[in-house]
Amino acid sequence: MVVRYLGSGGAERVTSLLANYFARNGVEVHLCCIDPLPDDYSVDDRIIRWRCAYSKNRFLRIVKQIVSLNKLVLEIRPNYIFALGAVCRRLRYLFAKPIEEIILSERNYPDAYSPRLKRSLEIAYRRADKVVFQTEEAMRCYSSLVQAKGTVILNPVLSGLTCYTAARKRRVVTFARLEPQKRLDLLVEAFVSFHETHPDWSLQIIGRGSQGDKLEKLISSLGIDSSADVIPFSQNVHEMVRDAGMFVSSSEYEGLQNSLMESMSMGIPCIATDCLGGGARLLTDGGRRGLLVPRGSVSALARAMAQIADNPELARTLSERGREIASVCDEDKIAQQWLSLIQ
Repeated sequence: MVVRYLGSGGAERVTSLLANYFARNGVEVHLCCIDPLPDDYSVDDRIIRWRCAYSKNRFLRIVKQIVSLNKLVLEIRPNYIFALGAVCRRLRYLFAKPIEEIILSERNYPDAYSPRLKRSLEIAYRRADKVVFQTEEAMRCYSSLVQAKGTVILNPVLSGLTCYTAARKRRVVTFARLEPQKRLDLLVEAFVSFHETHPDWSLQIIGRGSQGDKLEKLISSLGIDSSADVIPFSQNVHEMVRDAGMFVSSSEYEGLQNSLMESMSMGIPCIATDCLGGGARLLTDGGRRGLLVPRGSVSALARAMAQIADNPELARTLSERGREIASVCDEDKIAQQWLSLIQ
């Protein structure tokens, strides 16, 4: 299995879950991280870890990654190669072959990519034997040649996430990579409007990424420093948010939001923008399991937050319905679908 690193992103989380499941079920798993960054997710001790050679120079780094991957495949002679996310583009330069198949997976909304990135992934997927997508909408973004190799498998939800049963705190939460596609600026602006009529509520944004400093400056400029915080990602994130009054996903585009799925499975009332890619629409069942609002609308997001805050019966209903996602996307059930690709 190939991954950029075991960081806080969705592809990395699913890679770690699948690697652990495969190892528990008797599969010999080799896991290669192409970047030397620290782990956020832990893996089974039976998994054999590898890292690619590294360089600070971008061009040399890519060359070293490609050479390292080819050498590794020649050395261990795997039956299958799995890769999830943007790291798949490196495998278009993989000349050493597995004994059986290369299985790649798209983890976002491809039409939001730059033409260069989408083209490089199209080439990688054409060279693959199978391609896994999270939604039909994402699969339709590629050529008929890629679609013919495609199958849709939902994300697995972490097992063991429990529902908080006491009175929920008056706190809005989100946890995500702090990147432009997440439109966390939209969430902050919506919270300002919501906070005017609900001053006893707070906002907590958990994650790390390129937009962290910008978000902190935006919070300060809007004068809500005492009510809103940006907090670094933690492996303890589920414990941090489980008693929250609501979770909000404000993304412009997505594959399937792991944080939304996990929040729903913990019974947190959820709001999501109807983002490109169709994932939020699928997870919320068109708004039945969570409130679905138009993407890019500050006013719609603020109104949805007020609906949950002002209507305890609605919050309770969303909490109950949201928990359905734990069985729809049960970790073992979804992981077994991945395992069936090689059985």
